[in-house]
Amino acid sequence: RHFGEFGAIEALRVLKPKGCAFVTYTARCTAEFAKEAMAEQSLDHDEQLNVRWAYDDPNPRAKAAKLRDYAQQMLSAMAAR
Repeated sequence: RHFGEFGAIEALRVLKPKGCAFVTYTARCTAEFAKEAMAEQSLDHDEQLNVRWAYDDPNPRAKAAKLRDYAQQMLSAMAAR
């Protein structure tokens, strides 16, 4: 809800036990803008945000899912031709 106002979100992963979330935007420029706009801001319960760039997810299932998504996008693009 708070990050969606900056642009189209491709993926969102919330880890409630760790108190963190990963937001992936469809465009890097919107991600950069959201990072700057939300840094040190507070949410609904006065939590202070620590917004940082994340590295690729090391989880093997996440990697496999990402590869499947890319393959599906490629097949869709080829079928559209």
